[in-house]
Amino acid sequence: MTVLPTFTTGQVLTSSDANSMANSGLVYITSGALSSTATNFVGCFSSTYTNYRITLTGLGIANSASWLYMRYLVGTTPSATAYFGSHMGLNSVGGTSYPVWHSATQHYLMNTDSGTQSNGSFDIYNPQASARTGFMGQSTNQQATSFLQYQGGGTHDLSTQHDGLRFFADYTMNGTVTIHGYRKA
Repeated sequence: MTVLPTFTTGQVLTSSDANSMANSGLVYITSGALSSTATNFVGCFSSTYTNYRITLTGLGIANSASWLYMRYLVGTTPSATAYFGSHMGLNSVGGTSYPVWHSATQHYLMNTDSGTQSNGSFDIYNPQASARTGFMGQSTNQQATSFLQYQGGGTHDLSTQHDGLRFFADYTMNGTVTIHGYRKA
């Protein structure tokens, strides 16, 4: 683990100090708005990073109780749908547990109701490697009378080198997606 230095007034910042700070943390790759019923982020994965952080903010969907889903891309072609293993569990304010949603055709990310906004973050593992691609994450949805929290994950069970993401919903969606890569040591 790299320990970042703490500097005091008058201290000299060396090139090795700057290099150690540059080789830590998350690196911004791209961001963009969700629109219509599907939005692609083509070319966001490369061999530069092994793992990625996806942040979704201000998600709204134009119908009540609608899900946001995700599939991986090769170019602009979505990944094979029969090879997903995905689940997303739900808890509400007060600790009430709700069903867990399962899918073999896409990853469930978050649910939102008309007039509410959801936010979430997800880590994606190995999308560029010739190995199974996995994800884990969580999201929240503040509704008029309750607070919902979703947690889950999944895998795409093929050894496919993915280079992008598709977000889609059953109805028109809006919000912002930001993609970062985890720096390698």
